[in-house]
Amino acid sequence: MKGSQDTWPWKVLLAVILILMAAGTWGAVKKIDYHWRWYRVPQYFLYHAEEAQKIPFDGTVTKIESDGKTAVVTLTSENGKVEIVEVDAKGIKVSEGEELFEGIPSGLSPSGVWVL
Repeated sequence: MKGSQDTWPWKVLLAVILILMAAGTWGAVKKIDYHWRWYRVPQYFLYHAEEAQKIPFDGTVTKIESDGKTAVVTLTSENGKVEIVEVDAKGIKVSEGEELFEGIPSGLSPSGVWVL
């Protein structure tokens, strides 16, 4: 059998087809002028889940004290009960005087992120 000597034209044809396909793909990509945002790709591989906490009563955010890295949030119920929660300062999404309701996620997660 003499298969190896007669295959070089097919190998050349394959190389030409592959080069033409690569050139065609490159030309099409250049024509649509799409800007890849590679900095957004990691968010699909690394995900930080937020777990919302529910407050045990209807109340108000009385005070927020921040010392840079952590914050102490004071919650006061309608009947005067006070609860103090320590959270990550950069994740707070509520302000003093804001009303929170029992059973509805208050936005305070264990990592200190306030969820709407």
